Amino acid sequence: MSLKMISLSELERSYGIGNNRAKRLIDAGKLTLIKEGGMGVPTYVSRESVNCFLEEQEQFLKNHIYYRDFFDNFPVIANYKIIKYINDYDKLNKDFNLEPDFMKVIELPVNYYGIATQIYYFKKKDVEKLQNDYINLIEAKEISGIAQSSNFTKWLNRRPNIQVFRFGFGRHQKFIRKDQLRYAINYFEQKKLETQSKNKKYENINKSEAMNLLSLSRTYFDEVVNSGLLSPSFESENNENNTICLFKKKDVFALIDLQKKEYSKLSNLYYSKADIEEKYPDLSIDSVKKAKKIKKIPLPPYLTPFFRKGTGKWDFTGKWLYLKTDVDKYHSDTQIRNSIFNEANYSIPFDEYKRRLSILRISFPVGAKTTEKLWLDYVDEILRNSDGNQHYTTSNYITILIRAAEGIVDNIEKEIFKYTSNQLNIKLLNNQNIPRSSREYIFSYLVFVDKVISLKQQTKSSARTKQKAFNIDRLINPRKLPRSSLETKTYSYNEYQLLFNYTIDIDLHKQKAINDALDFIQGKKKASSYKKYDSVWLYVLLHLNNAWRHSDCIQIPRISLTGTEIKDLNWLLYNDLNKDDVKKIIFRIKAADMSVSKTGESRNFFCSKEVEQAMATAIAICELRTRAINDLSDTIIYKINNQGTLAQGPKKSFFKNFDKKNFDFQNRAMNRTLLSLMAYIQSVSGNGHDSEYIKILRSHVDFETTNIYINIPQERLDQIALQLFDRDMFGHIPDVLAELIFGKQTEEEKQTENIKIIKQKFGDIYKIEETANFLNEIHSIKAQASHAFLTNHKEYKDIIESIIRDMSPEEVNSLYKRIITGQLPSKQKHYQCIVSETNCKFPGRNCVECPLSIPHFHALSSLIERIFKKATIIYKELEEELPEAELTRLANWIALDLDLLKDAQRKYGKQEIAMFATGINQKLKLINPVRPYQTIGRNLIER
Repeated sequence: MSLKMISLSELERSYGIGNNRAKRLIDAGKLTLIKEGGMGVPTYVSRESVNCFLEEQEQFLKNHIYYRDFFDNFPVIANYKIIKYINDYDKLNKDFNLEPDFMKVIELPVNYYGIATQIYYFKKKDVEKLQNDYINLIEAKEISGIAQSSNFTKWLNRRPNIQVFRFGFGRHQKFIRKDQLRYAINYFEQKKLETQSKNKKYENINKSEAMNLLSLSRTYFDEVVNSGLLSPSFESENNENNTICLFKKKDVFALIDLQKKEYSKLSNLYYSKADIEEKYPDLSIDSVKKAKKIKKIPLPPYLTPFFRKGTGKWDFTGKWLYLKTDVDKYHSDTQIRNSIFNEANYSIPFDEYKRRLSILRISFPVGAKTTEKLWLDYVDEILRNSDGNQHYTTSNYITILIRAAEGIVDNIEKEIFKYTSNQLNIKLLNNQNIPRSSREYIFSYLVFVDKVISLKQQTKSSARTKQKAFNIDRLINPRKLPRSSLETKTYSYNEYQLLFNYTIDIDLHKQKAINDALDFIQGKKKASSYKKYDSVWLYVLLHLNNAWRHSDCIQIPRISLTGTEIKDLNWLLYNDLNKDDVKKIIFRIKAADMSVSKTGESRNFFCSKEVEQAMATAIAICELRTRAINDLSDTIIYKINNQGTLAQGPKKSFFKNFDKKNFDFQNRAMNRTLLSLMAYIQSVSGNGHDSEYIKILRSHVDFETTNIYINIPQERLDQIALQLFDRDMFGHIPDVLAELIFGKQTEEEKQTENIKIIKQKFGDIYKIEETANFLNEIHSIKAQASHAFLTNHKEYKDIIESIIRDMSPEEVNSLYKRIITGQLPSKQKHYQCIVSETNCKFPGRNCVECPLSIPHFHALSSLIERIFKKATIIYKELEEELPEAELTRLANWIALDLDLLKDAQRKYGKQEIAMFATGINQKLKLINPVRPYQTIGRNLIER
């Protein structure tokens, strides 16, 4: 279809403009109809008219606000009274002429933007002015210090210069300008005090008069009194039990002199919040508060009126003063940092490195030109060999190398090879002001310099080549320096259990997450007030079963919700996910392509059954929100990162109702806790070494947990084992064990429930004294466990059942527990083996082809890949005429894999496997001729 046209269905998908709204816009002349549809034929409109309409609407909404949105946040009148306000506007404000047409309603024609109800708007500049420069009469009375409303009304009527703007006749509906109010208070009260001071009998003034003279609010005035800067000269209670406070005038005037003196001194050195907002509007005051490099001091309460810049505004001034030189440098650094990262281009890493050098104005000394050339050659080589596919990694490399360059430039004045080994050690390699990672690259660079100079010395006469003063063998290698002890914070078992129960509580979190997202999507919340509740919920859920770095936790890919009952966020608000939809979402996120940001290796996602419902719900909310606000995004977690950690605002909002006070959720502490709990579970059950499961988790982080001990109550071991471990396995062995323990089961939910009652049926496995190691018994089985028998037997499943059925109930129970906690070893990743703890029965065979192995979900991709390869080989073999024995070999060769795939289909669903293994059915149809020759059990994949 022509690029000049767009169908109504595409209009809805791309811009959220539904059919009914589109038709109203066509009728209003906003959209140009190109082709009328009907009877299955789509309707098309001009794409140019769509762009014009969107641009016009965006411009209008940029300068106007819908009246309901205004009144929802500023409830001066009820929404339904808007018509009365429009009709009464001129009468209400006939005496108000400070600003023409102030807060006058803009009335649009019906369906002007395709929505019948959206007619009335206010100008945003009027709304901002109302909120910033005006105050209602209720608040004005409190500031004036006049107790009785009637007295305040009389006071106001005697001051005709103060004009009142009205939404109605209630005191909360009447507004006056803050600067006019303050001027009136200061002027008249000052005159009053001057008159009183002439009469000696007026030595004292009341609290209200003192507040006005000092220009302090009631809160700040009380703080001044409590601090001892100003003390009452007289206190008494009247008949109404109200305290009457009087202050000596000389004390008040002395404090005024102190105000002026201290303000003069501090204002030269420090910025207030208002100063920063005025001078650097592009700088976030929150980031200034948190910046460790900015010195700040508490703002003395008695100076608050002076740091309002004399604008007459009664706005909040903040609690701190910030050192000017630090703020100026921070702003400059922020601009440089924004310039670096906002315009970064990693396609050619070396060009990006040189761009940053230029921005940061890093230049080598005039006498070190050879050093500079060698450094750039070295950096070019390093970056060309780095993993350019990972922007995070490339950016890290560049940052480290930039800091290395800064370290060199700041500490040398001549060619680097003219310094002795001792000088280089002191200036660079052991200089604690240079980050360790950068010093490691400086050392590598010096090795590079040594080789270059040595090579030149070999090819030219020594008299003509540069001589180096340092000896490479005497240089300090920063990699070999002792490292400072790393933080080892973990959470206790009780803290973990509280966190687990809190995080999986769908009733507590789902509604908050959805409402927060809807308010943001619908424009009811600005970006600054959006709590990002859904993103934090998903972020914390990930930590319950995965030991990921923070940078990986915020990189969760988009998933398809096709084939689920989920419609939109409003539907999800009133409906819970069914079990099938939960299974589909968890399957799809596990099947997604994820990598470790630091290494580029594959990142495995784990999720225990107890977490799945909450996890799938949070993922669905984040996916739906992403579709609504940024459908081009590749990830679903939204802006909760703050300098490599979880942002404080969203975190505080999520943990607001958490039972434990002062609990601080941290990525690294949670990862240590998770790994430590898992290691403890396995050690208690007899496994003194890391299982493959824990090795996979540990590969995602940088620290060890072998010296961290978290005690778990004996009676809670079984429960926490179920919470911690992802039991997503398929194949025959788990089914045989479950059947032996519980009887025949067919439903996965029943089997999951059965795991929880193992303890009731056999007792606590952690207290059982095993008199004979069942693994040794398996090893001693003669016919059943022999290599030849297992290889040649036609029904391999019988062998497994024979091995397991010979165990005692305690041994079966112990084996099952080891399986679900991932403790049985194997020769390959994502597999466990029921006999390999003693001796592998098939030394020459891979685990993927062994009937004694138990595959985890993450082995599914290798299974699919293997079936594709085998089918391709068999198809090529069939091009020739083969003897029956060879056809039997080929049929049996792929049979075990197909039987395993059938188990996966039964567990995850045929449609999900089909999404994961596109084209597998067509591939298998090509090898149908070998099917009749199969002699191993005929339970092949159903097609």
